[in-house]
Amino acid sequence: KAKRKQLKAEAAAAAEAASSGKKDKKEKKDKKRKTKEPASSDEEGRSSTSSESDRAPAAKKAKKDKKDKKAKAEPAEEPANDDGELTASGEEEEPADPNALANFRISEKLKDKLKSKGINALFPIQATTFALVLDGNDLVGRARTGQGKTLAFVLPILESLVNGPHKATRRTDYGRPPSVLVLLPTRELANQVHADFEFYGGTFGLSTCCAYGGSPYRPQENALRQGVDIVVGTPGRVKDLIEKQKLNLRCLKFRVLDEADEMLNMGFKDDVELILGKVEDVTKVQTLLFSATLPEWVKKV
Repeated sequence: KAKRKQLKAEAAAAAEAASSGKKDKKEKKDKKRKTKEPASSDEEGRSSTSSESDRAPAAKKAKKDKKDKKAKAEPAEEPANDDGELTASGEEEEPADPNALANFRISEKLKDKLKSKGINALFPIQATTFALVLDGNDLVGRARTGQGKTLAFVLPILESLVNGPHKATRRTDYGRPPSVLVLLPTRELANQVHADFEFYGGTFGLSTCCAYGGSPYRPQENALRQGVDIVVGTPGRVKDLIEKQKLNLRCLKFRVLDEADEMLNMGFKDDVELILGKVEDVTKVQTLLFSATLPEWVKKV
């Protein structure tokens, strides 16, 4: 019995020791696990920090690449000159207008008048006829209304009288006969051409008279008596003034027929021939003829 009791006691002691050993092992395991968890969280923190730090340079690089691409896409700013004004770099300049006023023998006063009307270049017909008329040539021009043909003869005639070949013989005395005669088929056209001669010719002190049917004779006769440089009119009234000896063409330098074909169509053929025949020496007169068409009579004139 005593031996059995001793064996039971030893077995109980061994069981107790075993359970306490298990308990110690469990506590050690728990302790170890607890010590590992902060480390792993630290590692996670470190890994997340390192990944964020890795992403930061990558984001900066992407941002820089984006800026570089934008800078390449935008055109380079044009360099500034010493006055602070931008100048074109590498771009071709537009060719200058060949019909610009600066390319013609037009006085500064007349250029200023043209620019005041917004005219900075001549129309093609004006550019074509300017030098020809100024150099003393006769001219036949085919042009319809609205193509700028009025200034095609107004400008070179004015320059010729004031600064060109006729400058030396220009008269300014009282009662002087006209140097220019312009014939047109209608009073409306006569008034338009008269207005241009007055506007541009006034720059040089040139006087103009407009003579057409249906208006009083007295103002026109008074103007001719005092002396004028330019007469613009319709064939019927101009013929009447010649026959009444109020208009003398002995000092004529230019005779212009505008809308010549229309004058023929309106029955002014005989009047025009009579007027042109009053010129004493045709070799001393420039003849400028403008017409939309050129019928046989126009060619003959």
